[in-house]
Amino acid sequence: MKFGRKGFMMAEVVVVSVVIAVVLITLFTGLNRVSSAYEKRDRYYDIDALYLAMMANDALIENGYINTIIKTGNSIKINNDDVNQLLNTYNNDDVNLYFSLYKKGKIDELKGLSTTKETTKEFIDYLGTKFYFNDDYNYVIISEICKNDDDCYYYALKVR
Repeated sequence: MKFGRKGFMMAEVVVVSVVIAVVLITLFTGLNRVSSAYEKRDRYYDIDALYLAMMANDALIENGYINTIIKTGNSIKINNDDVNQLLNTYNNDDVNLYFSLYKKGKIDELKGLSTTKETTKEFIDYLGTKFYFNDDYNYVIISEICKNDDDCYYYALKVR
């Protein structure tokens, strides 16, 4: 009778090992998904980039430059002198501002600019999936703050 119990112990060890392995794999998968979503949120909704976009919008409105940009209807990289004073406050960072009307085709035009980085193109693709273009917004100001070439943070400020 003692010989039959050894097989039961081996089966019990295998079953418990499989259950523990499944639980650990499930936990890893869930945590990995949450971690990658948090990293994307951290890069694409950066607070410093938000404040930069808001200050740029205020500066463009105060100086009347925003009306000129809207009338042209082009998607552009903003290089105005008034905004350059803002950009100089970010001493060691590569800072860029982009303007586009709030239309899918217009935002996609930003990818065609010669100065657009690959990470910026990925962000614009991301916006295409997250924006609901039937909303009542007039234009978008996209701010980009890069610590180095591949460490960039973004924000897209939708304005009515």
